[in-house]
Amino acid sequence: MVSLSVPLNPRFNGLTISRFVGVLTGAAVAIWAVLIFNRLGATQPIFSGLLLCVGLFYAGLLVFPWGAIKWPLLWKGLFAAMIALMVIWAVFLIGEVAYTQAIAIELKAKARPPVLEGALLFLSLLQVPTVFFARYPHCLE
Repeated sequence: MVSLSVPLNPRFNGLTISRFVGVLTGAAVAIWAVLIFNRLGATQPIFSGLLLCVGLFYAGLLVFPWGAIKWPLLWKGLFAAMIALMVIWAVFLIGEVAYTQAIAIELKAKARPPVLEGALLFLSLLQVPTVFFARYPHCLE
C-alpha cells in the first residue's frame, strides 16, 4: 500500500519504468544479435560477427546496474562506451535492414517491413537519456 503522506514523483516513476524496459530491450538486443549472426553468418561472416560483438556488448551495457556505480569516472567512461556502442549498433542494424532489402530485391521478392528492428532501435536509443537522467535527475528541471 502506498503511503499518501509521501508524494509520488512522476519523473522517478517514468525513469524506473523506462529503465525496466531497457533491461528487457537489452535481452532482446542480445537475442536479435545472435539470430542475425545465425542468419547471415555464412554469407556475411565479418559483418555478422561484428554485429554480434557490438550487439552483445551493447546489450550488456543495457542490462548493467547503472545505479550501483559509485565512482564518477567509471560511470562517465561506461556512459561514453554506451553512447559509442549505441551509434555503432544503430548503424549495423540499419545496414542489416538494407542488406535484407537488397537480397529481397535481387530475388524479386517482397521483404518484410523492419518493424522489430525499428522497435529495437527506438527502445535502445531511449536508454541513453534514461541512464543519464537517472544519474543526474536535477538536469530534468
